[in-house]
Amino acid sequence: MTQALHSQARTTHLIREEIRNSTLPQAELARLYNVPRQTIRKWQDRDTPEDKSHAPNKMYTTLSVEQELIVVELRKTLIKIKLISAASISCRK
Repeated sequence: MTQALHSQARTTHLIREEIRNSTLPQAELARLYNVPRQTIRKWQDRDTPEDKSHAPNKMYTTLSVEQELIVVELRKTLIKIKLISAASISCRK
């Protein structure tokens, strides 16, 4: 399994799993893995060693039906442009 870690990550999935299953005190785990106790507490409280999304849980903007249709069409157009661009680049090689 390939794991994608963000640039500030100081723990891997394996370390997070070890933290979750450990019986050692939080302070000792923090010293062992060279992370703050808050990080230890966070991974002990989680159900999975996977990172959570950094996207907001709640959207604070509302689009009208018309605006939503425009956004969808723009996204489709951008995808087509990216595909055409990628194809033209691969043809040049």
